[in-house]
Amino acid sequence: MIGIRMDEDDVVVGVEIPTEGNSVVTVSEKGFGKRTSVSEYRLQSRGGKGIINLKTVPRVGNVSGILQVTGDEDIMLISDTGNIIRVKVESVPLIHRSTQGVKLIDLEPEERLVGMARAEREEEKEEDGIDLPEEITEEPYNHSSFWRG
Repeated sequence: MIGIRMDEDDVVVGVEIPTEGNSVVTVSEKGFGKRTSVSEYRLQSRGGKGIINLKTVPRVGNVSGILQVTGDEDIMLISDTGNIIRVKVESVPLIHRSTQGVKLIDLEPEERLVGMARAEREEEKEEDGIDLPEEITEEPYNHSSFWRG
């Protein structure tokens, strides 16, 4: 059974089951990326040729990853030299399906973006610090009474 018909030099970089209301983040090997609404992708039958998702010109490079996202998470971008950055999904521009995208990560000329991973959003921490009980029953610890030299 043929899932998709590909040209000889084509490769599959990811597979997602589309969910209405979500979007797809696409990144290229030269650090470009974009977010596109799932509704912009038409259905394909088995054995189809696919749909253009990112214009792969020399300045942008080939697609290196895709992820379906809700917008409430972060993504990690990983280069072949081990550089990793964390990006909030909502900061990735929501643009049309067949565009080149925008620069998401600055890479050295010989460096390539090789992976992308979903990361759950960390809870924002209060600036005040640790929550203390309302009533403290013990005397505060005195460092000077412990250390006698």
